[in-house]
Amino acid sequence: SFPLAAEAAFTEATLHYPLESLDMAKRNLNKTQLVKDYFAKHPDAGPSQVAEALKKYEISPAYVSNIKFKIRHGIGGTGSSTGGASPESVLAAARFIRVCGGLDHARKALRAAGEVAEILSQGR
Repeated sequence: SFPLAAEAAFTEATLHYPLESLDMAKRNLNKTQLVKDYFAKHPDAGPSQVAEALKKYEISPAYVSNIKFKIRHGIGGTGSSTGGASPESVLAAARFIRVCGGLDHARKALRAAGEVAEILSQGR
């Protein structure tokens, strides 16, 4: 009965998520990477220029605009729970919280440091 249940689950999954959609997802990831790579080499390029350069991959200027927006605003990425922070930054933040005696004290210390930085920047 287990193989029948597994077969039924697979059939159910392919009804909702056909195998072709998995192939399309892979192609979209590759297209996104192509756009990101192009911007890395040509940071001042506009969406039309990028789309023209990558036209053999059927990438539209609108698609390029979406990717460019996400790059500039730090949206997307790995989907990690750290919000895109590096593991080193997360560890440093954890150490800071521990040194401060807890998250509430760390927040107060950061607010105070921000106020000091603001005062110092106004004095320049």
